[in-house]
Amino acid sequence: MKKQVNTMGILLIFLFSLIGIAYLQLPMANQKKENLTKVEALRQQEKEGVKINLLKNLPDFGFNNLVADWIYLQFIQYFGDQARDYTGYSLNPEYFRGVVDKDPRFISPYFILAPATSLFSGRPDISVELMAQGLKSISPEQPKAYQVWFYKGIDELLFVGKPQDAQKSYEMVVKWAKYHNDVGSETVSRQAEETANFLKKNPDSKKAQAAAWMGIFANAREDVVRDLALRNIKRLGGNLVVSGNKASLSFPTED
Repeated sequence: MKKQVNTMGILLIFLFSLIGIAYLQLPMANQKKENLTKVEALRQQEKEGVKINLLKNLPDFGFNNLVADWIYLQFIQYFGDQARDYTGYSLNPEYFRGVVDKDPRFISPYFILAPATSLFSGRPDISVELMAQGLKSISPEQPKAYQVWFYKGIDELLFVGKPQDAQKSYEMVVKWAKYHNDVGSETVSRQAEETANFLKKNPDSKKAQAAAWMGIFANAREDVVRDLALRNIKRLGGNLVVSGNKASLSFPTED
């Protein structure tokens, strides 16, 4: 029981740290747009949608990596813009798809776009899909390549409710981490191995999944994402009580 608590605690701490990482690594641009109105924000959102579709469908001409870089830079500006207070983050998955389609071996964006898509857009299913797509092109020797499997495992376990898929992802973390010889790879490999072993014996992780969805609810800017989180919490047998700015999660019965 103690090992189960420790393992799930590590995952949940890592999960919520991703929220902070996303905020810290993405520059905020709202200082220059203090007077932005909702109408203007929605108009900008529409223009952003058109722009990302154009970038995704550009002919490559052998410069797909440069297009992927540009899409990622556009995402950084989009994510940190004050307009997100009005529009939410519905375009995050489109930026993620654009980067993966153009340059799946471009690893760094996965560590921002995956949690942004799962946590802020409420679409962990798309996050898992795009990481799986990208991993077909990524080689284990690439720096931090094993961490893409780790992020995929988190989404599979905590968000989409596929513990067996998560177990396989964590096992792949261990395999790919062997291609690297540093403290970071050893630490992640150890955590992944513990989690994979835990999932072999305890595949049901409803409480952990519900806690993850509570994180999405707490950070959502759109009603549709909040509703999605509430539906999933209820599906998992949890009860979310909101009082002012605080939210608490309870389970009437044990898993």
